[in-house]
Amino acid sequence: MMPGMNLPTDYAWIFLPLVAYIAARTVRRLRERASHPRVEPGGAPPELTGPTHQDIFRAARAHGGRLTVSELIMETGIASKTAEDTLRGLADGTRVRLEIDADGVEWYEFPELLPRIVKNDILRKETEDGN
Repeated sequence: MMPGMNLPTDYAWIFLPLVAYIAARTVRRLRERASHPRVEPGGAPPELTGPTHQDIFRAARAHGGRLTVSELIMETGIASKTAEDTLRGLADGTRVRLEIDADGVEWYEFPELLPRIVKNDILRKETEDGN
């Protein structure tokens, strides 16, 4: 070491900006991380998670076995497109049927959840139409 040079103070001007940069970058990353929802390993972020089939069937039961897209949105809080795609995906003609009324409203019927009186009326109508 040369006489008159004090290593820690003479080279501090090099390290101070570097330390300030690292600190600012760390704070920025922590803020970004705090603004995003926490996702558990193997899980999906909350905004990408739709209702489960159980949620949909419970909503249908609460509405007497018939459900519209709007009712599903109100029950679950999901986006309109997600609700429509989910119900259309469930409509298999057996457990979930898509019916369109005279006004053009799409009703998703869950025959197993319909009250027995309504089921009997539907069966009678289908029998009459078949003859």
